[in-house]
Amino acid sequence: MSSRQKLPPHGTPERYRIERKTGTTCDRCKARMAALRKEQRANAAAAEARAQMHIVEPPSDDTVNDTKPATTRKAGQNDRRKVGEMETAVEKDIEEIDAGLQVPFHRSLSVLARQLARDIDEPSTPPNVRSQYSRQLFEVLRSLRTQKEGDDNSAVAVALQAAGFGVPLVP
Repeated sequence: MSSRQKLPPHGTPERYRIERKTGTTCDRCKARMAALRKEQRANAAAAEARAQMHIVEPPSDDTVNDTKPATTRKAGQNDRRKVGEMETAVEKDIEEIDAGLQVPFHRSLSVLARQLARDIDEPSTPPNVRSQYSRQLFEVLRSLRTQKEGDDNSAVAVALQAAGFGVPLVP
């Protein structure tokens, strides 16, 4: 008596290969192989995307205190970012601010303004998001231009005057 070879379970690649050789593939095996191939394509696409990513090195100690960003950054050997029109304008606006009138969190607000300008200049940013970024950038730039609390043109002074409390006496 000859023993019959036991087949692998349905839905496995081995069973699919055997069925393909005999010319009789079941729907369950076909569907499972289609799903496996789809996963393989997705994994290959994700691997390709990961291969194109670059690790950004942390800044050295001498560049941490620098408020001006580099005009180009290295993401690869020949891959350099172009500085856009909005980012250039924001850089000029930030440079025009007098050191004596800088608001608290000036550096943080400056970095935020630069990042918003980069996002606005980015061609892949959708128009509706770009308009939101523009409004946020306007508010950040206004915050950078507002004098310290207690000065005549500060946001606090204007709010207090509008509420009828007069000019605050904070030095």
